Amino acid sequence: MALTLKKEIAENSFLLFWEIKEDLETLINSLVRFGYTPDELDPIAEFKNDQRKSEWLATRVLASDFFCEKTLIHYDDFGKPFLTNGYNISISHTKELVVVALSATSIIGIDTEVVSDKIGRVALKFLHKTELENIDIEKDILKLYLHWCAKEALYKVYGKKNLNFIDNLKIDPIEDNKGYFTGHIISNNENKSYQMQYFDYKGYLVVWTSK
Repeated sequence: MALTLKKEIAENSFLLFWEIKEDLETLINSLVRFGYTPDELDPIAEFKNDQRKSEWLATRVLASDFFCEKTLIHYDDFGKPFLTNGYNISISHTKELVVVALSATSIIGIDTEVVSDKIGRVALKFLHKTELENIDIEKDILKLYLHWCAKEALYKVYGKKNLNFIDNLKIDPIEDNKGYFTGHIISNNENKSYQMQYFDYKGYLVVWTSK
């Protein structure tokens, strides 16, 4: 199995990293050993490609491995994942990496992306005009990804739909190499600031926050 990093970010709060190297059969067999039934594995049939199937399976192997028992991941009416064992969960995956954030004390949101220069093409779709004033779209690739990942993490913490990435999720100017910055959720239901934290993991940018 490929648990590559377990990072404690606060008391009873962890980030778990899994680099997917296994084939589908190996991942399925791992869940069967934890006690998953055929019915509980049925959702993988909904995915059209093997990468999404692998991500779904690896996420559950990772959670089950952490708790040393079969761990089912459920979803509420807004599509937010939850567990029934007292821990809050947030999930992100990209390429061959799955990251699971778990906390017994906080609602947590996480996002991870592979950093490349492609993000500049879509920057206007998620950045507010005040954010654009502090970013050079052609050069500030990392800051573009920090904004995107932070807004994804905030959206997951909020846990409901109907948030606009431009108008309802705002990021303060980001200082270089600090490892943290401030984000805001501004909506009819909430007006709150969050400390966003981040680091690089083998070329993947990882951003998280909690409340």
